[in-house]
Amino acid sequence: MPSTTVLVLAAHADDETWGCGGSIAKWTAAGASVRVELVTRPYGDGDVAVRAQEFKRACAYLGAEPYTHACATDGYLWKAITETVQMMDAICKRVNPTVILAPCASSHADHRALQSIAIALARPHRYSGSLLFYQAGFEKQDDGPCVYVDITDTRAAKFKALLCYESQIEAKSLDPLAVEQVDRVNGLRCGHPTAEVFVPYRMLWEPV
Repeated sequence: MPSTTVLVLAAHADDETWGCGGSIAKWTAAGASVRVELVTRPYGDGDVAVRAQEFKRACAYLGAEPYTHACATDGYLWKAITETVQMMDAICKRVNPTVILAPCASSHADHRALQSIAIALARPHRYSGSLLFYQAGFEKQDDGPCVYVDITDTRAAKFKALLCYESQIEAKSLDPLAVEQVDRVNGLRCGHPTAEVFVPYRMLWEPV
């Protein structure tokens, strides 16, 4: 675990905490390095400075390093897929992550675009680590095998990180209590009080 380097791709500030905040906190508590890359900027009246500060505070609660390399505006990531792949590819070469996390494709166009970007990054001749997709909303995960992470010990850190997104809570775009309920349902599915779920695209496993 201490040698693990995780690259988390987020389409929007709060996606990383919503979908895998407990897992991020668990990794960093064990000594892993976690870098969160935000790839869009707020649309329209979105206050860029406010959202940036919320993102930084949330990542601080999780122990992760926040970065923003936005090639597109919220809702229009599909217009900048090539540029984002090139930018993230360069970052992957520098960071050399053992795990990449990206949002599961959902009804949101940015999530679908970022999943495609992550798959492009994970070409075997360029990247040999694991790629998993995290839950990025209330929609059902893709059919097929899922990986669950018990976040019982880190759910408090995740909840505090979610509360950092005051602008999204006020706009009713984020409900920390609803996210907590989703984590409890995922916990029921794997026999733990709370859990996060991931869909593996490619997962390397080291049998002990």
